[in-house]
Amino acid sequence: MRFLSKAPSSHFKFQGLLALCRLAGFRRSLTFSTLLVTLFGPGASLADGFDLALHGTRTLNGEVSASYGFGPVSVTARHVEYLGYLNQAYRGDGGKDTGPLVRSSEIESGGLLDAGIGAMFPLGLSVALDEWESGGRDLSLTARSGLNLPGLRADHSLTSTTSFAADGSESRYSAGRLAIGYDFLGGTQESVVAYDVEPIGRITALGINSDWEFDSGASALISFSHNPLDAVSEARFGFRQPVGGFDMTSDLTTDSLGAYTFGVSFTLALDAEPEPSSLSLAALMAALPGVD
Repeated sequence: MRFLSKAPSSHFKFQGLLALCRLAGFRRSLTFSTLLVTLFGPGASLADGFDLALHGTRTLNGEVSASYGFGPVSVTARHVEYLGYLNQAYRGDGGKDTGPLVRSSEIESGGLLDAGIGAMFPLGLSVALDEWESGGRDLSLTARSGLNLPGLRADHSLTSTTSFAADGSESRYSAGRLAIGYDFLGGTQESVVAYDVEPIGRITALGINSDWEFDSGASALISFSHNPLDAVSEARFGFRQPVGGFDMTSDLTTDSLGAYTFGVSFTLALDAEPEPSSLSLAALMAALPGVD
């Protein structure tokens, strides 16, 4: 299956967009907005997925986005500007003294390939760039693939990130994750392997999770994990049971170093947390009478 065979001109626009964005350094949101129009063509409209929005989350931000379908493939592009110093939650992200996140740009494509034998293959590719107050930038390329069968699911992702520091130096880091889920013994089982590709190829984490849901509303969780870098293994046993209007959760965690923790908690479901306020051009146009 060739995803872009139905729209070769859009493929060239996509490649040209990536080249232009890299040359421009993703520095100006106006440039990015212009490139969105170039990518999706002059016929793009709100119905095609173009939108402007202001999100009143804990990190107030403005967003311009566009999405379009090319046959079995969907492409989404978005640019987010974090407003002023209201995004302090991003300071020190990942242990790096980068200051708060200033802007973020992303182009994501994906599709679902039907093999016709009950097997589905989700595929995706995305490129993103984050710019920090310190002047550093992180350029990330992520490839995703998977397999969906009755009772069996597999998902794999590989991300390569190139970091450009303000002083002109750069570094590269690549890591992947493979998860295989399957139904067994009345529960949902999942095996996970995380690994680094560069600068050093190595396995960073191994894990097995088992989850059971019961008709009474109770659920049980058993998980085992191993960190080869620290040579530490951990086991966790959890159980949740409704008790009256409360949910009682008991949890036991122990590791290969001899440490363990045990806890019991009670939670009460209250009103749902209010949704963050957002102002969207597409929502405003949809609410106007006589506008489709």
